[in-house]
Amino acid sequence: MSAAKVIAIAALFTVLALAGCMPNIAPGHPIPRNPYAYQFEEYWYKFDRLYPYFEYKHMDWQAAYDKYRPLADKVTNESELVALLTRMTTPLKDVHVWFKSPEGEYLNTYDSKRADDPNWSPGPLGVYVPDLAYYGGADWGFGRVQGFPYIFIGDWKKHALSLDDFATVLEQFASSPGLILDVRMNSGGNDHLAYKIAGYFADRPHLSEYYRYRNGPRPGDLGPPMPRYMEPAVGVHYPGLVMLLIGPDSFSSTENFIAAMQTLPNVTTIGATTGGASGCPETFALGNGWTYSVPVCYDMTADHRVIEWNGIQPEVAVSATQADFQRGDDPVLDTALQLLKEKFKAQENPPSPGTLR
Repeated sequence: MSAAKVIAIAALFTVLALAGCMPNIAPGHPIPRNPYAYQFEEYWYKFDRLYPYFEYKHMDWQAAYDKYRPLADKVTNESELVALLTRMTTPLKDVHVWFKSPEGEYLNTYDSKRADDPNWSPGPLGVYVPDLAYYGGADWGFGRVQGFPYIFIGDWKKHALSLDDFATVLEQFASSPGLILDVRMNSGGNDHLAYKIAGYFADRPHLSEYYRYRNGPRPGDLGPPMPRYMEPAVGVHYPGLVMLLIGPDSFSSTENFIAAMQTLPNVTTIGATTGGASGCPETFALGNGWTYSVPVCYDMTADHRVIEWNGIQPEVAVSATQADFQRGDDPVLDTALQLLKEKFKAQENPPSPGTLR
């Protein structure tokens, strides 16, 4: 493990350790008699010390406390408290700020409108990829588009996306000098799995992102950027060109994946700007079986561009509308095919670049 990676991991552990050692409520705040008001205090203080985007989003967290804290004294049950906290945090416009009920239901405080206009549709894929085969309960799959390999990944779930299965599929495409990798429909999941998959396309470690963490009581108190590296996979390595399809439905850990992949010289990103939501959410207990999340990292690409709210822009921007999909067209996929064909000057069966190693 590289020294930089050790430092980054240590920084995260330090943040979480400090969170565990924090007083439950802010120093100087009186202890409420109402148990739900006490939970409010805990919740507010956890964000006050850990959330990294207050200054970036021009959010006055103290003003939010002053506005909503008196209302917490009137709360009589957990559902009322969650509703109040949701009202307080909705202005953060952060898809990683959520609550989870004792029954396992997630309640979001914000839904990005960017994903209301996706640049993909499942309809045309059956025509473009007639041999499309599915893995993991249709969470991902593969086939060929006019002779070029095509792989889509719908989410990052360990129980659905096996590294061994993915490596086996990738080895099937060893003779192709280029493939299409589609994550336009992927709204996130396991961040570490996403990085493991990216490692199959790297031949050496690549600096892929920077993280910053809160290191003081003021909203703008952020530690120095900590580098994150994508490590190459052991064994299988795909050296050919990769057309990576991205879009507004690409959120969260998929944006971490894209941030890593775009640092590779053999990868071209195609489509539309991603969802813009990344913050390393950590989970904490609220009360009576409820839990909540607090994003703890200020996430930037390798060139120091903030992902939150901005997303990641593609190298090749392509407009795709619902009218296109209704006609059975997929302009993003068409562009990827065109770029591959222009590169290899062939319609089908392009020459072999060698084998995977």
